[in-house]
Amino acid sequence: MIRNLLIFITLSFACQGVLGANTWAISNVKIVEVLIYNDHGYNVITVVFTPQSPLDTGCLPTDTHNMASTYTQNNINSTSQTWISLLLAAQAQQFDVDLLVNLSNCSTQAVWDEFGSPTGLGASFHGVRAARDN
Repeated sequence: MIRNLLIFITLSFACQGVLGANTWAISNVKIVEVLIYNDHGYNVITVVFTPQSPLDTGCLPTDTHNMASTYTQNNINSTSQTWISLLLAAQAQQFDVDLLVNLSNCSTQAVWDEFGSPTGLGASFHGVRAARDN
């Protein structure tokens, strides 16, 4: 039993890199909008930003609309609430932020057409960090 559990944990960690890892792929952007809404039965957080130069993440909705999103059918948890607070503070103070995203998880479903073409919610958003340059 314990041996099987250890094999499962080891395989889970080993597969994380194969399935796509989170990366700070979007750097030094200004937050334009933080949208929190319910759509198609999902609670959605979408971050719209202004990059310093055009993006080339390979995720068309993110590259075209300068946005990343996270969504869940559950309630928005305290981690997500902390992201929202930091995003809004960075927006209000005009701080540059870096966004932690999973580019292997790019939402392109046609049901998400609020931002136009290409459709989708963009790269999967997993975190934010802010720093003020002195």
